[in-house]
Amino acid sequence: MTLKPKSPTIYWLLLYISLNVVAAWIMYSSGFLVGDVSGKPVKSDEILFLALFLVIASYLIVLGPLFWFSKKVKAFPPLSPARDALAANRLGCLLILLQLGFLVFNLAYGVNVAGQKTTRDLGLLSYFWVLVPVDSLFVIYYLVYRESGFFKANFSLWLFSNIIRGWSGVFLFIIFLEYCRSYRAGKVNHFYVAILAVFVVAMYPLIYSFKVGARTGDLSLILLNILTLLDFSHYVGQVGEGISHLVGRIQVTSMVYESISLTDDLQEGFLRGDFVPFWKEGIFGIAYDKLFHGERGLTLGVMFTEYAGLNSGDSFGNWNTNTGLVTWFFVAPFLSPFFVTYIVFLCLLSTFLVKSMRRSPYSLDGLWFVWLIYLMPPWIGAFVSFIYALFIFIFIQRVASIVPRVSMSFK
Repeated sequence: MTLKPKSPTIYWLLLYISLNVVAAWIMYSSGFLVGDVSGKPVKSDEILFLALFLVIASYLIVLGPLFWFSKKVKAFPPLSPARDALAANRLGCLLILLQLGFLVFNLAYGVNVAGQKTTRDLGLLSYFWVLVPVDSLFVIYYLVYRESGFFKANFSLWLFSNIIRGWSGVFLFIIFLEYCRSYRAGKVNHFYVAILAVFVVAMYPLIYSFKVGARTGDLSLILLNILTLLDFSHYVGQVGEGISHLVGRIQVTSMVYESISLTDDLQEGFLRGDFVPFWKEGIFGIAYDKLFHGERGLTLGVMFTEYAGLNSGDSFGNWNTNTGLVTWFFVAPFLSPFFVTYIVFLCLLSTFLVKSMRRSPYSLDGLWFVWLIYLMPPWIGAFVSFIYALFIFIFIQRVASIVPRVSMSFK
């Protein structure tokens, strides 16, 4: 008899923990860090293993007991089946229109491209797309209305829009959500899942070529990279580099190691006001800074690239990096109780809102994944923006469910 976990998320939790263990072993063996701090020497094995321990502990606590506890939160009653079906159709139509508008806006102005910073003032139109976060709204739609008749059209638009903007992370969303859906339907064969994983890894050099080409806007670069991959020996080397790149991107142990090593610099920078505190990351903190200070403050992820010496030329401010959720305990240890309270509050609020829209294991699986990719790195600003999108979505859902149908007759 085989014991099968009730939730598919356990496999993903073990996967992410394993990747951090593998990364730690690579760093211990080679003597050099991986990820965004690749090439920096490992000066202390004790700090490396401390970083690994803290990362594993944070994953187990947040994505284990805290998530389990959050599912006990009482929420507003979801819509009745009839009203929910009406809201699904209307939301699906509206989202198609919003995605088309967002796509045209991005193509016309060349903005919202991964790895690029927008410096032009695009006026009120750009503020509209900040207030109406289309990508996040679709992710929520994915969690709530996966079986809706308008899902395929919306999914196609979302996927195309993200690919041409160089956002490869959407594939991780798709793989996770479809895996959970199949798992709960009893249709997962882990042998075929393993084959698919091997295929994805083998295709990673090609995917990465499209990603880089989309970010630079240079189609010739895509073609050149594809041509170089025709050389089998070169391709095998690229697959190996791709595996190292994937491990480096997903793990956070190296970043926590570097954060601990830079504790003094980070604490001094925080006290100087070099970067905003964690509660000001996200759409609300940005609005506050713009309103009262005239410009948005820099986040820890942006300033960390400078403290760690990761910038070259004028790249400072054009990108940010993950530092690990536990980093804030080293940056501002005196704020640790407030930090824990704030994170728990955000987690409980997100679960409350999702359960108010749809109380299904699949929706909560998707929320668990949002915690995984937004909180653990941590992209606190992205998580806050996602919660904002949850408010927008539930408001539209409720309004769409009560607006009377328009019927027309001709005599």
